[in-house]
Amino acid sequence: MRRDTFLSAGGFDQRYTGYRGEDTDFGKALDIGGTPMAWLKGGLAYHQYHPHHMPPVHHLESVVRNAQLFERMRELSTHDELTGLANRRLFQSLLDSEIDRARRFQLAFSLLVVDIDHFKYLNDRHGHPTGDSALRELAKLLMGHIRKVDSAARVGGEEFMVLLPRADAEDAKVVAEKLRVLLMEHKFVGGQDQPGGSLTVSIGVAELSATDDEHGEAIVARADQALFAAKHAGRNCVFVAPTPVPATV
Repeated sequence: MRRDTFLSAGGFDQRYTGYRGEDTDFGKALDIGGTPMAWLKGGLAYHQYHPHHMPPVHHLESVVRNAQLFERMRELSTHDELTGLANRRLFQSLLDSEIDRARRFQLAFSLLVVDIDHFKYLNDRHGHPTGDSALRELAKLLMGHIRKVDSAARVGGEEFMVLLPRADAEDAKVVAEKLRVLLMEHKFVGGQDQPGGSLTVSIGVAELSATDDEHGEAIVARADQALFAAKHAGRNCVFVAPTPVPATV
C-alpha cells in the first residue's frame, strides 16, 4: 500500500505532474506515493516510498524547504529581485529567440530602451527607498500597459528594456509615446520635486525588420543611440533609431 498524503502542502509543483523521479532540465522530481511534490538538485530527490521504508517527516520537510530555496535562487538568477522583471541575462535570451523567430517567419519586431530622467536627483533628494519605490512602480506600470506577448526587463539601475514582437518602428513609437505620457502623468512619490515637476523617462526605439541581418548586440546598440539622442534633445521624449543600411556585396 502506498501513502500519497504524506505531505499536505509546500513544494507541490503541477509543472512536474508527469515525472516520477526522472532527471529533468532543472533537477529531479520529488515523487511521494506517485505524486510529484517538488524538484531538487544535488541528489536530494526521493522516489516512491512504501510505508515500511518511508523517510521521517522532518527529513522530507527539510528536502521540500531546500527545493523551495533552490527555486527561489533560480528565480533570482533570471529576474530582478527589486522589480520582479526579467534581468539582463533572461532578456538577452528572449531577444535572441525573437531574432530567430523574426527571421524564420519574416516578421519585424522592435526594442524600447527606457531610462528614468534625473534618477540620481530623486535618490539624492528623497533617499534610495524612494528611488526603489519608483523603480517598482514603473515596472508595474510597464507590465500593466504592454501586451502579453511583450517582455519587459530591468537591465540597469534605472534602465529598462521592452521587447515588442511583430511591431515595426511606427507601432513601437506609438507604444513608447503612450508609455512616456503614462509615466510622466503618474504621481510617483517625490516626483513633484523632479526637474519639470514630475518623474519622466526618455525612450530609444529600434526596429529589426524581416530583411535585417543584425544580431542582438547591434539592435541594442541602435536603441541605446536613440536613447542618447532623446537625452541630448532635452529628455522626456522618444527617438527612433534609423533603419540600418543593408550591406552591399
